[in-house]
Amino acid sequence: MANSFWTLAKGNLYLFMNWKLVLVLALSGVLTGALTLFYIPARFEAIITTPLFIAMAYLIGRYAQVAYFLHGALLGVVHTFIVTAIHIFWVGVYFEHHTKEAAQFAKMSAESGATVVQAMMLMGLFSSVIAGLVLGLFAIAAGRMLQSLSGGKT
Repeated sequence: MANSFWTLAKGNLYLFMNWKLVLVLALSGVLTGALTLFYIPARFEAIITTPLFIAMAYLIGRYAQVAYFLHGALLGVVHTFIVTAIHIFWVGVYFEHHTKEAAQFAKMSAESGATVVQAMMLMGLFSSVIAGLVLGLFAIAAGRMLQSLSGGKT
């Protein structure tokens, strides 16, 4: 199976996806959401998320045969969606442990006329897009690195 855009574009892209890998790695969003809900302050989320994304990118590079960026982008979006959904579902608990963020969301919702939950959804959407781009690029880098280390075979 050639690792080229044209091969993917001619066929059905969903057939080239390793859905099991994406779904299993997306479950890390549940753990991340729970930890950031109760224990991890927002200022440390990037410190926790970066090594997690690097590990996920390595696993994508190792177990996905093609479409590294697509695997990473989809995983980044789903992971961040799960984290955001957990924060919204338990918004009272989240704001109890994250008072600074509660004030920011209240200010944002007052300025825009949206509810706090709508403001959280908007920020979650923005974060999902950024996470998808970042994890997609990490996955490309990991896939290429692993290919060069293994002599072109992953």
